[in-house]
Formats: sequence, C-alpha cells, structure tokens
Amino acid sequence: MEEFNSKKDCGGILIKKTKKIVFAVPSTGQFQFIIPILEKMIEKKMEYIYILAHQGDESRLAFDTMYPSIKEDVIHTKLELVKKGDETDIDMYITSEQYTLGIKNIFSVCIFHGQPSKGLTFTKEIIGSFDAFFLYGPLHLESYMDYVEEHFETPPEHLQTFKIGYSKTDVLFSNSELFPEIPKKIGLLKDRKTILYAPAFNKYASLQENGLFIINELCKNQKYNVIVKLPIDCFNYKNMPQEFNDVNWLEELKKLEETYNNLFLYDQLDIYPVMVHADLMLTCVSSVGLEFMVLKKPVMFIETPNFYRKYLKGRLLHIREIAAYENKEYVNGGKRLGVIVQNISSLDKEIEVILENYEEIQEKLRGVEDYLLYNPGNAAETAANKIIELVEQNSISKRIYEYNHFTYDFVEILNSKKEVNIGLVGAGKYGEDIYDLIKENNDKVSISCYLDNDTKKWRKKINNTIIEPISSEVIEKLDKIIITSMYWREILVQLENLSISSNKIVLVTRY
Repeated sequence: MEEFNSKKDCGGILIKKTKKIVFAVPSTGQFQFIIPILEKMIEKKMEYIYILAHQGDESRLAFDTMYPSIKEDVIHTKLELVKKGDETDIDMYITSEQYTLGIKNIFSVCIFHGQPSKGLTFTKEIIGSFDAFFLYGPLHLESYMDYVEEHFETPPEHLQTFKIGYSKTDVLFSNSELFPEIPKKIGLLKDRKTILYAPAFNKYASLQENGLFIINELCKNQKYNVIVKLPIDCFNYKNMPQEFNDVNWLEELKKLEETYNNLFLYDQLDIYPVMVHADLMLTCVSSVGLEFMVLKKPVMFIETPNFYRKYLKGRLLHIREIAAYENKEYVNGGKRLGVIVQNISSLDKEIEVILENYEEIQEKLRGVEDYLLYNPGNAAETAANKIIELVEQNSISKRIYEYNHFTYDFVEILNSKKEVNIGLVGAGKYGEDIYDLIKENNDKVSISCYLDNDTKKWRKKINNTIIEPISSEVIEKLDKIIITSMYWREILVQLENLSISSNKIVLVTRY
C-alpha cells in the first residue's frame, strides 16, 4: 500500500496544494457513504490534497477498479498511520464510521453510514471525539438530542451539528431510470412481484433467529422473486465467525439458491441496485428500511423481541425501560411507518394483504422524506460545501478534554478521587503505555493484573504485575477492566459470552 508523502508529487496531485483532507475507509463497504461527497469536492477543483486512509488492504485494492474516474485525484495511506499521528499537517479528518472515533488535535467530522437504528448511533466516547456531526434528517437529530438529554446537562460546546442530509440517497431522487440492467442481470422473472429481504446481522435479529425459515417461506410457493441482500458484516465472516454463531450466510444462501429458481442472492455491497426494483422490503431492525421508505414502498418488519430484551439490554445498561425504548423510530428502524409481521409462518398471506393495499400504504408514506432527510437529492453537494467552508475557516478542534483521544470512562479513571481496582486487557506494548500513564497520573488507581488470551504469557509479570487469563473468575474481583488490545472487537465478544457487564468495560485501544 502506498503511503502519503508530502514531499513528493503523488498520483498527479501537486505539492502546491496545501489543504489536506483525510477520509477514513474502515472497509470497502464504507465507500458508498464517502464517495458521493468526495466526488462533489473533486468537481469543485479546490486546491486540496485528498487522502484515503484505509484500515485494510482490501479497500485500497478495490478502489481503482470501483472508481477509476477519480483514482488520479486521491492518494492513499493506512488508517493506523493517521491514528498514530504519523501523517502531519492534516486540516480535516472525515469518517463514516463513528466507532473509529476522531483524532486528537485534528478537526474531526463524522458523516455516519446509515440512518440511526438499534439505539447504538451515539455514545459518550463518540460525542467526545468529534468536532462536527453531519446529520441526515430530523430523525437523526431527534436521536442525537435524546442521547444528549439523557447523558449531558447541556449539549457539548465543542461539537457542532449540521443539517446536511444523506448523500447516498441523492441518487434516489434522480429523474432518470436507475440501474435498468439489474432485472435481466440477476434473472428476475417478469411476471412476479419482487420481495427484498434485507435483515440486520446482529445477534437475536431476524437473520440469526429465523433466517433460513423466513427465506424458505418466501420462496416455497414460487409466487415471488425473492432477493436476499445480506448485511455488509456478512462479507467479513472470516474475521469474526463468532458474530454469526459460526454460520457463513453467504455460503448457506448459495446452497439454497440451487433449491429455488426464484431466489436471488445479491452479493454486492450496495443495496440500491436491487432496492429500486423491489416492490416490498422485509427487514427487522436494520436502518435500510428507512431508505426503502423514501421510494414510497412498503416495509414489513419481523418482530425480534430478544434483540431488544437481551442484546440491547446488555449493551444499554442505562436504559431502565427497554420496552419503551424499543418503540422509538431510531431504535426499531421505523416500525411505525411500516407493517409488522404478525406470524412468520403465514408470511405469504400477509404479503398478499400488503400488495392488495399497496396504494394505501404508499399514501401513508407521502412526505416521509421530510422526516428522514435534509436536502433530499442534494446532500452530497451540501456536505461538500460545508466541508469547504470549515476548511477555509481553518476550523480547529475545540475538544476540551485533556485526554480527548481516550474514552470518557477512561478519563474518569485517570481523574478518579476514590480507590479503583482495575485490570488491563492486553499484555502488549500499548498495555504497558497505559499502565505508565495511569501510574503517572493517579495513585488512587490500583492495577491488579494484566489479562491476555496468550497462554504463554500467563503467570508471568510485566511491571511486576501478574498476567492472568481472561476469565470471569479474575474479572469479578475487579472494579473495571481496560481493553488495550488491537483485538478489541474479538475481546468484546468474548466478554459478552462470559456475561461481563458492559459497565465494567473501558475501551482505550488506539487501533
């Protein structure tokens, strides 16, 4: 992977361009949220250097093929180098994945990657690590304001919010026919209505709970074209099989395609090419239903009570009444605007009712874009103009927290006035750095142990501190555990399987 070097001419970009804007690329699937804005900025011919910072080689290798028209207008680097501060003189950092967080001392903007859903859009750490949020619409703003009211006395002064819109949806407001080649390309049968099943990937969502049953029910009577569009996460099965209970859904559905001639697995990242040709969408808690509603087409929601009462309740310990929380549109994916499936065993009949009342449902969705979107059809242009405005104003980060590259919870530990007994998860170099930082700043914090999955490290010592296995027996004796490992995603899953309360876990990883 080529790396950014400001001392040379890279990719046709001249060094006289002094403004440097970094777009983080956490995965190939995130391009669809980034590129519409980037293309608009390139069109404006500003004297900027555009840097794409990739988390992995896959997105870098795919970029030139996916976007040949702008490949000479950008240069590439590794996201980890930007995060570590190796890339200097950056004027703005932009990411669509809020959980990657912003960067210390660099004006950081989050453009998000979908409408709010599942109640997981914001955390204190996310709000604390960005200088600006580009909000999609009134629903997005409602989600943000509700979170702020719950967790802060007043909106954080460092964070600006802008009513931008959702750039990916701009294409849906085009007057031209969209993706006309798709029906023939994937083999849709002309005499049938098309049902699009687009579930969420999370534990207890419809795919993991009843996915194969639902797909069989949709296909068995051969009445409809059935397109299944799996979540982006399913394309990353190799790296996190435990997230799917070791079920490779891509492979499972390829097998099922051989059984039904009316089943079509769409294995591309962008759902829009098939979405515009579907008559009806079936989903659960995915935010993609809100995007389908913009087309004034009905969405059917499969009830997933365990998702709220087990999965979300474990993630959102501050929510006392989870039943009331799940009724919010930014948690349930917009159920109020759709139709709830009463019984998945009678899907066929319930779909018939929807199709018979199609125009009535379309009328119900009239004006839905006013609730979901600012600047419909013009969001990318609005975003590009706002970025240019902020850059030309020489906007600087105003995050006031002393350790603004760490989480709020970690800052609280560093500033704790009472005794705290902790363990550091990850017996590596960064774990040692965090150990030193804590010892230098707060003698109230007792570091009892390191925890690590490497059996060769167990019972050895670092900084005269024992290394223990990651186990509930060890963790239950601690007040907090601080994850310092690059494998933090896998560790979070491991801790969930150990039934470790999320309010005991603090994440400070730099990766």
